Amino acid sequence: MLCEQCQVAVCSKCATQDHQRHTFRDLETIYTVKCAECLEEISKIQEYFLPTVQDLQKEIKMDAKEIKTIIDSIRTSMKTEAESLKSLVDIVTSDNIDEVNRMEKLISQMLKSQDLNYENYISYLHELVKKFHGYLSSTNLQKVISAISENSKIQPIPETTKPIPPEFTPGQYSKGDIAKLLGRVNIPTTKPDNRTIKPMETDSAQLKPSE
Repeated sequence: MLCEQCQVAVCSKCATQDHQRHTFRDLETIYTVKCAECLEEISKIQEYFLPTVQDLQKEIKMDAKEIKTIIDSIRTSMKTEAESLKSLVDIVTSDNIDEVNRMEKLISQMLKSQDLNYENYISYLHELVKKFHGYLSSTNLQKVISAISENSKIQPIPETTKPIPPEFTPGQYSKGDIAKLLGRVNIPTTKPDNRTIKPMETDSAQLKPSE
């Protein structure tokens, strides 16, 4: 039995001697409920959290390819602009390409960091599943109940932002402004959109196990 006032497991003797007038609950019933909660959390991880974060990782990889394509296109545009006025714009071209490379590096680092963040989150989810499986095989009921209560809340999926690709503004061929001739590369000041994390589907028909 579990003494609700003291939150400790007690035998019938202790219940009558040290826990008079206390309320008791069947320990096996509590354990059954906690095991059901554990299985429910495992199901959430396997059916929602893992697939959702893996979809976000796929989106990051697609974004990385798109950014690479856009930046490659920007490089090509910049070089095409520079060809007709090569003698005047070599220095500006070099500066602009360096800036593009810097932007690509920053965006690449951001995407790699996001990918690593989700890798770490996936590892956390796998470890959590292992813990829940471990609780199911444990014989120490009070320790299992306490451990499940401490780990029942799954950390939310980390939010990440989609990269904003740089934009290339074509230059106007004027000898008075070499930088304007070759155009400028910049990342728009638009606030990045958060990646869409699909909500967890809830089934109102599902009932929690009765105690």
